Amino acid sequence: MKNLEELFISELKNLYAMEKQIAATMQELKPLNNSDLDKRISKISNKNSADYEVIKALLQKHSVNPGSTTDSVVAEILTNIKSENSSDITAKVKEAGQLASYNRLMAYKSANYENTSRMAKTLKMKKARKKLKNILETSLKYQNKVKKLAKKSIYKEAV
Repeated sequence: MKNLEELFISELKNLYAMEKQIAATMQELKPLNNSDLDKRISKISNKNSADYEVIKALLQKHSVNPGSTTDSVVAEILTNIKSENSSDITAKVKEAGQLASYNRLMAYKSANYENTSRMAKTLKMKKARKKLKNILETSLKYQNKVKKLAKKSIYKEAV
């Protein structure tokens, strides 16, 4: 990459790949029979779909074809989520695994949006910055809610 704008476009492509992978996985998951966690997962899924559309529009605005890139970190986290979701492990262990995986996913997503949002600010792309920052703020809220669920139901028992 020759400059920050090229890096910004590369990061947008990564966000696109990440959101697309998350969307595909969320459609495959079965409910866990934990109303709090299932509700949170549903909200994350719905928000992810909206985020995907925002990133798609930003790439179109810059006349960029995102190609068929994938994010290997997200792929690994999503593999864990799918595995935990479909395995025959006990409900408590399944819930703990899902919470841990969603916490990692939301933290990773937030970090990517924070980086890209800061690049947009540096590049004086005010509209893109605002959109990316909105997604970041919501991702951080969702991450916080997943942490609270984990503290309430999983980590409490470990103490």
